[in-house]
Amino acid sequence: MNSILTTRKKITLIIVLIFIYFSQGQEQKQSTNITGEETIVSEHNENQRLMTFSFALFNPITTKNSYIGQGTEGTLSYKLGTQVFIYKQFFVGAYVGATNLDVVDQAFTGNYKKSRISDFYFEFGYEAILTKNLRLGLSITPFGDVTYRNKYIIEATDIEQKDHGKRFMFNSYINYNITKTIGVFLDYSFRNDTMRIKVPSSLQSNFKNIQYHNIGIGIKFYLGDIDVISSL
Repeated sequence: MNSILTTRKKITLIIVLIFIYFSQGQEQKQSTNITGEETIVSEHNENQRLMTFSFALFNPITTKNSYIGQGTEGTLSYKLGTQVFIYKQFFVGAYVGATNLDVVDQAFTGNYKKSRISDFYFEFGYEAILTKNLRLGLSITPFGDVTYRNKYIIEATDIEQKDHGKRFMFNSYINYNITKTIGVFLDYSFRNDTMRIKVPSSLQSNFKNIQYHNIGIGIKFYLGDIDVISSL
């Protein structure tokens, strides 16, 4: 089994297990008033959360800086992930997803019909609380792995060829909470995939960096009421 695919499955499983654990185990912390029997809720920022679990659909818009960008067109894609608030609104996130591209000009890409890009990545960011229900998030992905699964047909047989690379990305989102635990969001990201595609040196610059503008919409579940460090 491909090692990158195996790692991607492991990260997906970890995200799901974290979501199940915290969604079932979170309760408000309480302390007992020593002067009576009344139980009171410990004071803390009522807008603070421990983690999120999200799913989003997005449209990848390729730039024209590479042959891939000039020869393909993005179609509906998705990402699934979690964020954990380490201290106050500073978070670390982990995501898996798939980006779909249709070939529109084989003069740039070769005899490919389409490409499906599997990826997983980590992000580091900050979520600002603008109002009780409105949040703005900014993050950076300094590293991540991508696998381009390029498909073409030879004598009525589907053939898949793979290329591997690294991802760097800036991401932003604005989230509106419908309830305390459920929000909907719009996000935008600029993404650069640095590829390891074997081509003649004269063509390397046309394949090395593949860039995208991603625009998406999704749903987010907020869990817990205190960040990791404050809970220790």
